[in-house]
Amino acid sequence: MNAKLPGIAIRTDVAPAEFIHRIESLGLQGYTFGRQSTWNESNGNLCLNVYPPHKTRHEALRGQLVCSPRSTVSTELEIRARWSNGDRPTYATYVATAKQLFQPLLRAYRACHIGRCVMMVESKQSLRPKLSARTQYFFDQFTAAANAQCLSALDWERFYQFIHTAHACRSRLSLSDLIEVLIERGFAQNDAPYLAKIYEHRRSLLSCQKPRMPRIEFDEDDDTPTLDQP
Repeated sequence: MNAKLPGIAIRTDVAPAEFIHRIESLGLQGYTFGRQSTWNESNGNLCLNVYPPHKTRHEALRGQLVCSPRSTVSTELEIRARWSNGDRPTYATYVATAKQLFQPLLRAYRACHIGRCVMMVESKQSLRPKLSARTQYFFDQFTAAANAQCLSALDWERFYQFIHTAHACRSRLSLSDLIEVLIERGFAQNDAPYLAKIYEHRRSLLSCQKPRMPRIEFDEDDDTPTLDQP
């Protein structure tokens, strides 16, 4: 299950390209952060790779400051690495790594240049897909009334009603999103993935086209069934 990663940007009082040039020049002014920089202006984008000053738990870690010709207010910030868990990082790990790598640079920038320099991180809540009002209603009905420790038959009925509504409304709720929300609603960490798997399996079944079954008719004078071919 891959978590969605937040967008991160740095808002300054100068144009993004000028900000990137100023960051690169910090080393010339006596600030050393163990950086190496590479410029890439293919497709009109300007990109500065920033490497950490010391070894980290994530291999090949580097940050990137990116601006495009359309960038007028903020500079995009991205983190790339071979993450220690072998998968994509969690929201918390990604944000913490970005702050650990770039906060020393931003402090040095503020010491040299008067003006605004703020790191903005997309909130975790905003990354979740928005459920339709109908899907949200049935999800709330399930989670509000369910016995999270032991689901009753009525609880399961509400859960499947939520799944069918999510499918009908073409909800893009991912497994990781569903697990997280279920845990927030009081379900145990071991039970939430189980429910998410049932959700995924049922959605897969609903996505399969149901074949048309032949109708079977019986002759009143004959016990042999007759198939009505489609």
